[in-house]
Amino acid sequence: RWALAELILSRAEELAGAGLDFIELERDPEIQALGREAARWSALAALDARCAEHLGRAGLADPLRARRDAAGNPDERNELVLIGVTELNALQKRVLADHAGRITAIVHAPESLAEGFGPFGEVLPEFWSERALSIALDQIIVTERPGDQAQAALRCVSEAGGREHPTAVRIGLTDDELAPHLEQAAAWADQPVHLATGRALGATSPARLLAAIAQWIRDERFATFAALLRHPIVERWLEDRAGARDAELEPAGEDWLTLLDQSFSDHLHARLAAAWLGGEGLGGEDRRRRMQLLHDHVRVLFAPLLAGETRPLVEWAEPIFDVLAQLYSGREEPVSDEALRVLRDGLQSMAQLEPAVQPTVDAGLAIMFLLQSVPEPVVNPAHEEDIDVLGWLELHLDPAPVLIVTGVNEGALPQSRLGDLLLPDHVRERLGLACNRTRLARDAYLLEAIHQSRDTLILITGRTNADGDPLVPSRLLLACEDEALPERILAQAEPDRARRWAVPGSAPDAAAVSAFTIPEPDGTSPEFEKLSISQLNAYLRCPYRFWLQHVLKLRATLDHAHEMDAAQFGTLLHEVLQRFGADPGIRESREATAISAYLSDQLESLAGDRFGAAPLPAVRIQLAQLRHRLEAFAQVQAEIAAEGWCIVHTELSLPETSVIDLPGEQPMRLSGKIDRIDRFGSADRYRLIDYKTGDGARSPFEVHHGSKKVSDEWQNLQLPLYDHLARQAKIVSGDVELGYLHITKAVAETGWDPARWDEDHLEGALECARGVIRDIRAGRFSNRMSIPPEYDDFARICQTAAFHDDDDPDAEDGSSRYAGGDE
Repeated sequence: RWALAELILSRAEELAGAGLDFIELERDPEIQALGREAARWSALAALDARCAEHLGRAGLADPLRARRDAAGNPDERNELVLIGVTELNALQKRVLADHAGRITAIVHAPESLAEGFGPFGEVLPEFWSERALSIALDQIIVTERPGDQAQAALRCVSEAGGREHPTAVRIGLTDDELAPHLEQAAAWADQPVHLATGRALGATSPARLLAAIAQWIRDERFATFAALLRHPIVERWLEDRAGARDAELEPAGEDWLTLLDQSFSDHLHARLAAAWLGGEGLGGEDRRRRMQLLHDHVRVLFAPLLAGETRPLVEWAEPIFDVLAQLYSGREEPVSDEALRVLRDGLQSMAQLEPAVQPTVDAGLAIMFLLQSVPEPVVNPAHEEDIDVLGWLELHLDPAPVLIVTGVNEGALPQSRLGDLLLPDHVRERLGLACNRTRLARDAYLLEAIHQSRDTLILITGRTNADGDPLVPSRLLLACEDEALPERILAQAEPDRARRWAVPGSAPDAAAVSAFTIPEPDGTSPEFEKLSISQLNAYLRCPYRFWLQHVLKLRATLDHAHEMDAAQFGTLLHEVLQRFGADPGIRESREATAISAYLSDQLESLAGDRFGAAPLPAVRIQLAQLRHRLEAFAQVQAEIAAEGWCIVHTELSLPETSVIDLPGEQPMRLSGKIDRIDRFGSADRYRLIDYKTGDGARSPFEVHHGSKKVSDEWQNLQLPLYDHLARQAKIVSGDVELGYLHITKAVAETGWDPARWDEDHLEGALECARGVIRDIRAGRFSNRMSIPPEYDDFARICQTAAFHDDDDPDAEDGSSRYAGGDE
């Protein structure tokens, strides 16, 4: 609604400049002939009339109408001098016409070009639109990317002596998107620049804070809460409070960001409508208590805005100011100081609004109103050594002898507007409004005037934008004599002619050794009293990553997931099956319907504990997928029970006495948890079962050997070690089958998949395990295996995905291909 209101208001202002309004435009014969399109103008006319009526009842006037009415009553006492006025709207021309005898227009051009200007010095499009300009080819620098444009500009500054005489050089910015590139390049080059154009209020720290507060107030979800806490000023406030006022806020062994990440990773919070989730095995009561404490303290900080009520807009000015004062008082942040001043002025204006036209809003909408209604950019103070960066329209009358203009591309110079929803370009031209034709003429004149009055003018154009999309060169660069046109086109169209810089200006010389080295193990032998079977498998997968995870204890914790990852998906399914296997009242059932109903109930219970009453949308879909898999499992389980197999153990932890012997060395204790053990009636016949919940059914041989056939190469030792240790503990004996019970997304693949190894193969697995243990004890961790980045928590450390973008919407999402893995 706000965006639509801004669009309508801006077009109303333009029409007012032509002495028109929506009501008059509705009566235009051409508008009435538009058919269905005319209904839009009728709606706008009705809106205009209602606005005038509402203001009239409040004793107020529409400033646009008031300005137009005042134009009809000129002050005949004054004389007017127009200096460098290049464009005028219809209303301004009407006022000037009434002053015609008392106007002096000063035009920056030789007398020979007088026919290119109107009676008040305005540029005439028919003269300037098709005129050749005097720009030479050697004044044009063609670059590839926005960063290259910035590098080119700073090199020109250096060549022009800008460091010694900063007031003699100006940089022109036709495209605001180039500003951050220019600032970054200037920082590298140790050449300070001053953005006289300023930056949008929304890009400043206080405005970002207010936006985060508004989002949280209006949509109290974990994501908005976490975004608010990640604002640096809120984080510092929490640190100060923890250190000075509330010892309970002090994190125990972890910072608040880690606490947030871990809480979200475990529970995938959606809305914060109930108590914080947590419990045994899911972060514990301590994490839940501290999350609740953190949430309570943040609510105290923003209490003035959290009443949940609506008030007249003016009544929110003071609470918003109080929150900003509490957070920023005493902070020495020059960049924020100017933004706070702009916001303070905006709050004062908001507080002075006439009561009759104030909306009644909540705090979140009041903040949005404040941020949207402050048009003033934030301009930081300038310093003597700064090179000023000006907007295009400010360059003409600036006295600096050297001008460097960046962003000389179509759309930015000349400025143009395409696809206007209300006033297309042909309508603008007919109504006498600013249009692409008049902007072209204005910018052509300004460019020529700048060129003729400067010692040096450099124009920098780019071939691509920050996203890599191609840019069109400015038509003003092609406004030359016909014989020079082919060379101009080739200079801007041929990729090899574009300037590129691999490293920024003034970058230090390359070091003899790269700073981006992958950290290497120190060669020490870690002390492990025991190892888990999963750890042995992790070493086989990659010794180096084993060192990162199990020696250095590194863990990846993220807070931007939208669904359960592979581990969470598999763990939840295992917990449901554990409850099933541990319940003597159902585990021997041969009724698929009864088993399915039981499993569904358990899934609902566990999901409620973990994700609350309102899980994320993707999690709800995953829960439905889990329920579908469990229905298929119920059918298979009923058939297994009917064959005579009975569940005797589920999620069985191996005893502390479980070891693997190493001849000549100290035995190694091993730990592990067997998903399930079945026995066939009372016979000495067992099955050691591992649930597999991946999307596809990979056989035990594929998992353990990397192929569908048995080989001497082992990539996984899980089932052979289960067999060895279960026999060692006398948990099983006699005929023991090893295998997987697949519970995949494909119903046809759900079922028992045995692994038929002979004694020699099983002994080979034990020898492989002994070799892994010896390597771990010896500290052999330098070998790095190749693992796809989407499966690898340590891809950035290993530099296999240094430029991988987790937030790229076009990147392939591999989660669906491995969701449900149980490692």
